Amino acid sequence: MKKLLGKQGVYMVLIAVVIFIFILFLSLLPLELDVGAAKTVTDYRYHFLIDTGQPAEYFSSEFVAGAKAAAEENDVLIEVAGMNSALDSGDEGLLSKGIFERVDGIIYTGRSVDTYERELLTTSDCVVLCVNNECNIDGISYVGPDNEKQGEEIIQTLDTRGKDSYNIVVMINAVEKELGNLRYEGMLKALKERSEINVLETIYVSSNVLDAMDQAQKSILAHPDIDCFIGTDETILTGITRGVVDLNRVPEIAIAGAGIGADVERYIGKGIIRFSLDPLPYEIGYEAVLQLCRQQDRKERMPRNIYTDYLVRKAPELEP
Repeated sequence: MKKLLGKQGVYMVLIAVVIFIFILFLSLLPLELDVGAAKTVTDYRYHFLIDTGQPAEYFSSEFVAGAKAAAEENDVLIEVAGMNSALDSGDEGLLSKGIFERVDGIIYTGRSVDTYERELLTTSDCVVLCVNNECNIDGISYVGPDNEKQGEEIIQTLDTRGKDSYNIVVMINAVEKELGNLRYEGMLKALKERSEINVLETIYVSSNVLDAMDQAQKSILAHPDIDCFIGTDETILTGITRGVVDLNRVPEIAIAGAGIGADVERYIGKGIIRFSLDPLPYEIGYEAVLQLCRQQDRKERMPRNIYTDYLVRKAPELEP
């Protein structure tokens, strides 16, 4: 080897080998330290399972950020469906699977609870709460905006100046109907004070952009005199807007409702969506984790509703 490389070449090879070993050692050292310092489930005070939609969506991402902030402050392990969990977002068996997994608490965006799940909840130490879509289910708490108040505010905020008759189509997340339909109840209450507003149609759809878009276009074709669409979450609002834009009915048809996301914010900025209620999901996530901690600390089984704030986001030309 000396004859092939020469004395200087041998030294260079040796130096290269030493550098390689040193780099390899450095790359492994942090991993070893991390593994040694990693906490297991039993090292945490509580273990909570969360499902608030696809983690990439605005509401879910902001909610999880708030939940993680509260979790870090209270030594809680957060498992998020569709992110760091074996469970997918929207898993029909989420509650039962979470209970069998022996989590201490479950947070979800609300749906009806069948008899089997109710029995599991009554015999389990797991506490459950729903968020954003208010539920009236025995033994389950709620954290989020007052949905009935939101419904009232949507109708009260509609600008009908210059119109003797104002025709609206309301599109509601089908889950809300299962849980008591409180946003719509709030709308009906406010409509008693707004005689100029006529509800042409009330449609229940899944929280899906394509479904909402299809329904919006069908309504436009069936009711050429629509003045405004109302949607009750960010996904439905996005679908409605795409349907209205696709049929070239902007600015003739206004859009309003509840829910905020990247698309909704962009449409508000352009004035296509006149206004929407921002539920402030970061604050909901933070408060939801605190609520579960309180229930576990006190071993409370009685449900308690905690109403959080929300903001009305308006198109620039509507701002004072």
